[in-house]
Amino acid sequence: MMKISLLFVFISSILFGQNKWKDSIVYGRYPDGQQAYIGGNIKLYKNIHEIIVKKKLNPCDNKKELYIAVVVVHPDKTIKLLKKQNIESARKNKCAFELTQMILEDLQGWIPAEINGEKVSVFQKIVMFPDSLFENYKEGYDPVNYSVPIAEFPGGNAVFKEQFSQKVSIDGFKFDRFGKIYLKFKVDENGKAIDFIVKPTSGNVGFDKMVINAAKSIKGTWRPATIHGVNVETNMEIPLTINDH
Repeated sequence: MMKISLLFVFISSILFGQNKWKDSIVYGRYPDGQQAYIGGNIKLYKNIHEIIVKKKLNPCDNKKELYIAVVVVHPDKTIKLLKKQNIESARKNKCAFELTQMILEDLQGWIPAEINGEKVSVFQKIVMFPDSLFENYKEGYDPVNYSVPIAEFPGGNAVFKEQFSQKVSIDGFKFDRFGKIYLKFKVDENGKAIDFIVKPTSGNVGFDKMVINAAKSIKGTWRPATIHGVNVETNMEIPLTINDH
């Protein structure tokens, strides 16, 4: 007898996996135990502060500006800012975005990711919150310590899981393969759940559509994740395991 099991979890906004970028493979995040910058986040943001001071850059008038930069760290330790990743955010946070461009060219401590002994290209995020990088900078600063990294459904995420579980069933569906699939979606800055997708697919189009519609039908405005009190978009996923017994 087939059955389905659910597990509700939060994942970071950039997934670990392989993605095509300019005819090469770029991994979604660093493997566990590896870091992107010599000395980790604390050293990264200390270097950013030092560059700001050295170049005599100007702070942003809007103290709430926040830009999350996405870069590709290449095996040769060079990086590339993906300007098209957050176009709307760059427009709204023009000062923070321009500071990011001016600072990145001087950062020299990048560490390539390694998978199976081979250096590979990998996506990496940099949170630019200028108000904490100028005169308000404090030794040991790391934006992770000022973040609420998970969006929350009204009443708690367990409520969403319970409602979702009640709407999902494998009854009447046939499968050619079994194992784990993922319902993935985003919670935007306004707390709206968007961009639902099942990946990898179950192999049954009707079942995948039912899973997506079940999630979409759940009403409620999420409390967005935040960094320095600023709402940010996050990715959510629900792993579903389809067993053949």
